[in-house]
Amino acid sequence: MNMEEKKKMLLDTLSTAYSDPKVKEDKDLQNMIFEFAQEINTTKNVAHSCVLFVPKMNALVSINAFHVQNIPNTVYKLIDIVHKIASEEMPKSSSWFGPTGMMGLYK
Repeated sequence: MNMEEKKKMLLDTLSTAYSDPKVKEDKDLQNMIFEFAQEINTTKNVAHSCVLFVPKMNALVSINAFHVQNIPNTVYKLIDIVHKIASEEMPKSSSWFGPTGMMGLYK
């Protein structure tokens, strides 16, 4: 799958997650998804945007897990796609993406 196909898949997943009724109940989560969709629409480097988004999304979902009984599956699917794009597209030789780097946590 090329980057344009990944970008389309990511935007479709963002749209689905944004429209999820449980996500609509959490304005912070919904705003984060909306802002990330805007970023993906305008960026030239989708993978880099995904890398920057991972910690924000993980933190918000972790906080919400204490308040919401069930995090919507759409959000977990979004996280999975973001992790995959970030880990596939960023160079493995980068200092913080090497074998012991940050992205190694998501494999």
